[in-house]
Amino acid sequence: MYIHETDTWPHFNWDRSRIDPKLAAVNKATGYLEGILSSIGFYVKERAAVEAYTHDIVASSEIEGLLLNPDQVRSSIARRMGVQITGEVPYGHYVEGIVQMMMDAVQSYDNPLTDDRLFGWHCALFPNGRNGYEEINVGKYRVAEMNVISGALGREKVHYHAPAPERVPEEMNIFLKTEDEIAKMRRANQLVGATLAELAKHIKPGVTTLQLDTIAEEFIRDHGAIPTFKNFPNPIGGSFPASICTSINAIVVHGIPSDKVVLKDGDIISIDCGTLLDGYNGDSCYTFCVGDVAPEVKPEVKELLRVTKESLYKGIEQAIAGHRLGDIGYAVQHHCEEHGYGVVREFVGHGIGHEMHEDPQVPNYGKQGTGKQLKNGLCIAIEPMITMGSHELAMLEDRWGVITRDGKPAAHFEHTIAIHHGKADIMSSFAEIEEVERQKH
Repeated sequence: MYIHETDTWPHFNWDRSRIDPKLAAVNKATGYLEGILSSIGFYVKERAAVEAYTHDIVASSEIEGLLLNPDQVRSSIARRMGVQITGEVPYGHYVEGIVQMMMDAVQSYDNPLTDDRLFGWHCALFPNGRNGYEEINVGKYRVAEMNVISGALGREKVHYHAPAPERVPEEMNIFLKTEDEIAKMRRANQLVGATLAELAKHIKPGVTTLQLDTIAEEFIRDHGAIPTFKNFPNPIGGSFPASICTSINAIVVHGIPSDKVVLKDGDIISIDCGTLLDGYNGDSCYTFCVGDVAPEVKPEVKELLRVTKESLYKGIEQAIAGHRLGDIGYAVQHHCEEHGYGVVREFVGHGIGHEMHEDPQVPNYGKQGTGKQLKNGLCIAIEPMITMGSHELAMLEDRWGVITRDGKPAAHFEHTIAIHHGKADIMSSFAEIEEVERQKH
């Protein structure tokens, strides 16, 4: 019988008369095993450690009624420890999360229980609010916010702040990423930057946006990734038919590439690109000038692009652990409106990870000190969409493209970042794009 199957679950008492003999047997076996390991080589010890961790994790999970596949657990542990084993099998995100939490608890048992560590354990165990057995109602046994503290009265140290029960479902939808996940997301985002740089070489008068889309899709697939935007669903229309969004002049976002849309000298084009690589998404956007921008609009258009890009980095500067989403939005909005530009409301940035669009939404407007708190491991796409005139928009007939109502140009720049070691870590890159731009001009 599992613990959760007892009549008194979740309130129960241990029967020490039954537990103590089993603990004594475990301690004896542990001592016997340590004696054997002391006489054998390092590699055998490492493999034995993999087996020991596997048994501990599988058995501990089974107590709670969660049956894990031992081969998947063993494969995840071996990869983390850098040990080669035979019979390695693929494993999912959930198994990886449990292994990470359990190994951290065992290997770092003497480290302080920080906010990040406790919240990381919780997200590893319950990435979707479920443990594979039943839905976890983490607010069931409390009626308000709760702090895990230690220390003398009056000098308490808060290790973890738990939200009020009514906020739990909302908080559970925000996935904080592990070090391994951030590394994978960085590779996906670096590929997006490389794709945009490749497109920069081909942006010139006479080229169609469909030609750019073909170049982008071939480049992404040649690098082992999938263009995320291709066939992306639309709740109010057909799925997106291309691999990149090509938004020209007054089109703000989601322009569909076409063989009928030919770039002209003096155009600006925002190219939004997404890749799925090794199960994780990358997302970035850059607004390009086509040819030599006409003299009568050159100062205005280039100033719009300059200020929009600046606002992106001002928003990123506020992406610090402990700050809030409103701090990012305020920084973007304040900078752009100070220059007389419109800030789009209907389309915003977003969380990103396994899915292209995850919680939370990241508006380009807001009030300082409001919104969700930023925490280490949070990965978001910050993407100012700024108009030269009014921020009011209209939708095109294809149910994808969105255009300014007054017909004035719009600019769009985007980076994907992680809150990493307390500050913003930009995972996408404009460096290659800007080098191509310098060589062209």
